[in-house]
Amino acid sequence: MTNHDEMEGMRIVMSAPQLAAALSGQSISQGEMWTNRLWGGLAVAGGVLKTEAAGRSSKRRR
Repeated sequence: MTNHDEMEGMRIVMSAPQLAAALSGQSISQGEMWTNRLWGGLAVAGGVLKTEAAGRSSKRRR
């Protein structure tokens, strides 16, 4: 069995939108990538705020 550190070759890393574009035979611009990352970051921040608000709300009920 080969150790992972000993493997040779090239590794290609893609984001989910890049992979989707590649599989559908399309391309994605730099602007589209930044927009996608911005909306994703805002969604994560919104989820954190929602979770925090729910935690505070449940503490008040006790």
